[in-house]
Amino acid sequence: MWKSELKKATNFFVIIIFLHVLGIFLLLPALYNGNSIIGMAIIAYSLGLRHAFDSDHIVAIDNTVRKLIEKGKNSQGVGFYFSLGHSTVVFVMIVLIALIGKTAKHGMESFSTIGGIIGTIVSSTFLIIIGLTNLLYLIKVLRSHEDKQPENLGFIYRFTQRLFTFIDSQKQLYMIGFLFGLGFDTASEIGLIALSTVTATSQSIPLVSIFAFPILFAAGMSLMDTLDSTFMNTNYKWAMENSRIRNSYNVLITSISVITAFLIGGYQLLSLLIESYNLQGPFWNLIQVVNFDYLGICLVVFFIISLIVFVVWNRNAFKEPLTKSIEK
Repeated sequence: MWKSELKKATNFFVIIIFLHVLGIFLLLPALYNGNSIIGMAIIAYSLGLRHAFDSDHIVAIDNTVRKLIEKGKNSQGVGFYFSLGHSTVVFVMIVLIALIGKTAKHGMESFSTIGGIIGTIVSSTFLIIIGLTNLLYLIKVLRSHEDKQPENLGFIYRFTQRLFTFIDSQKQLYMIGFLFGLGFDTASEIGLIALSTVTATSQSIPLVSIFAFPILFAAGMSLMDTLDSTFMNTNYKWAMENSRIRNSYNVLITSISVITAFLIGGYQLLSLLIESYNLQGPFWNLIQVVNFDYLGICLVVFFIISLIVFVVWNRNAFKEPLTKSIEK
């Protein structure tokens, strides 16, 4: 099934390879002029790789894959479209810096403040809503094991199903990723890298070479996020097979996805309240010291290890036919 999912995502990986080649190609004019920008380019690329594992990225992608699979929609490109939208924010920032230089640095602070509020509200609300819809799906699965009807979920289930109809295609994750990126946490980092490169070198760097930074950033982030969504497609589809073992695994990974969606979404909202109203106290101080920097990587590692453990522990699970796999 893993090979099948990779094959379905071939077009996305072709574009990602093109981004890598384009980023390297754009560096050539600067290298020809004798500018030392290889180090900066590597930093930009590594920031993209690292940012792909941010907790809000992983949780948003994994939960959306889960929801689209339930709806019978194509979900191989969820990570690709999300990262592409996020990278667009970075690219726009670099274009502004390249065109107006230092002036952009002064306007960046106020713009990033507004963008940060918008980005936080969108990301936290999205995570909480999709976490709620997947929680109700989880309840359906558990009730089906007890021979109870899903209709018992009543109004709340129907309400959240309608609420989440705005995500009906993986392509819509482009705009979600764009809105997530308005926080300008990574966009400002890349922008400052480009700006510092221009001011630190004695010779002027060609404009096209400055554009290599956001391209390489996008290449790194889209590579990791696309691999994540491809893996989770395989994970969820295998787990949703009509098998007691796989149903148990389905409950496990869906539960983790739901918990982390509520955790990250709630944390982002509380952090926004602290910044906006300067809240003080033991509870608010605790929120401020919480660090989710490595939660995204931990989630990916957990899903990989849990799948390996389930397969090894129940070797007959993979011997069952996959005829009931969800079609793309």
